[in-house]
Amino acid sequence: DGTLFLYDDHADFHKHEDYDYDLHHILDEPIIIAVGTFPEHLKSKVKNIDERPVKDDTVSDNIGSVMSSSSQREIPFFWKVPNSGDVMEAIMTECFGFAIASDVIGDKLPITQSKPDELFIYNVDDAKYVNVDLSERAGIEAAAELGLVQSGVADIISSKQLNLANDLLFDGFNDKSYLFTMLRHPVDQTIMSYYKFINNPDRESDLLQMTLQEYIESPYMDSNILTHFLSNVSNLKDPVDREHLNLAKEILRRKGLVGVYEVFDESVELFTAYFGWNETIALNDECVSNHITDSLKRTRTIHKKFIHQNYNIKYGSEIYNAIVLKNEYDMDLYWYAYDLHKARQLWIE
Repeated sequence: DGTLFLYDDHADFHKHEDYDYDLHHILDEPIIIAVGTFPEHLKSKVKNIDERPVKDDTVSDNIGSVMSSSSQREIPFFWKVPNSGDVMEAIMTECFGFAIASDVIGDKLPITQSKPDELFIYNVDDAKYVNVDLSERAGIEAAAELGLVQSGVADIISSKQLNLANDLLFDGFNDKSYLFTMLRHPVDQTIMSYYKFINNPDRESDLLQMTLQEYIESPYMDSNILTHFLSNVSNLKDPVDREHLNLAKEILRRKGLVGVYEVFDESVELFTAYFGWNETIALNDECVSNHITDSLKRTRTIHKKFIHQNYNIKYGSEIYNAIVLKNEYDMDLYWYAYDLHKARQLWIE
C-alpha cells in the first residue's frame, strides 16, 4: 500500500532481563523507528506487485482482496487460529452483538444433532451463535448444504479451517469473504497449547505429567501451524519449507487483515474501522476492555504461577530457543504479519 517501515529488530529492549510477566518484555518485538511513503519515482517499478502469481491450490479463490472497497466487505470471515482467536470471537458476539457461525456448538449450545435440519440462532447469555459447527469438514459440509452464507443468518463466519471453509461455504456464491485474523507470538502460542494439553482431563494420566521440554520434543506439539494453514498444508505433521512461508506471507499481504494478540486494543480498533462497525453498531467499549483485561490476566497467571515457576523462558533461554527452532517459519511469518498490521493501521487512518 505504499508504506515503508524502518525498524530495529535487534534492540536491547528485546533482551530485557526482568521477567515481570508482561509479554512485551519476553517477546522479541521489533521497534519501529520511522515510517514513510514509497517514493513516487519508484512506484512504477512495483505497480504490478499484486499480479504476481499465487498457486491456484494454495488459497481459496473465494477470499477477496484486503484492499477491496468498503462497500464490498459484506461477509467477514474470521480465521480462528487456535489459542489466539477465542477472545476476539467473544468480543464480536458479546460486545458487538453479532451472530457468529463458529465451532462452539459442542461446548455452548444444547444441540444433539450432528446435522441440523435448518439454521437458527441460539442466545447464550450475551452471545449469539448459529447452530453449526465449523471446526471440521463434516460440520462445514452440513452448513454448506443448508446455505449458511446465502441465508444471511450469520453476521460473521469463524473457523480455523481457512481454505476448507471458504471453498465449501462460498461455492457457487457470487460474493467473497473478507479475511481477518488475530495472531499470537509463536512462543506464547506454544506455551498456551502446552498448558491446555496437560490440563485436558481426557488425556492419559502419564501425559498430564509431561514437562514443557518433553512436550516440545514430542509428536503432540504442532509446529509452524500458521504456515501450514495459510499454505494449505492440511496435515500439520507434513513438513513445510521456505516456499510455503513465502506463499503464506503473500496470502496475508493480499488477502489478510491481521490483528496482533500482543497489541489487542489497537487490533480491535483496526477491525472495527476496516469493516465499518464503528459506524453501524453501538460498540460496547467497557465490554471490550473487560474481555481484553481478563484475557491478559489469564495469560499472566499462567506465566507467573505455572510456567515461570517451573521453566526459564526468558528471551534467549534454552527452552525459548527450542520453541523458536521448532517454529522457524511461523516466527518469520509472525513478524511479517506484525509489520502488515502496522501498515494496515496507517492505511485505514
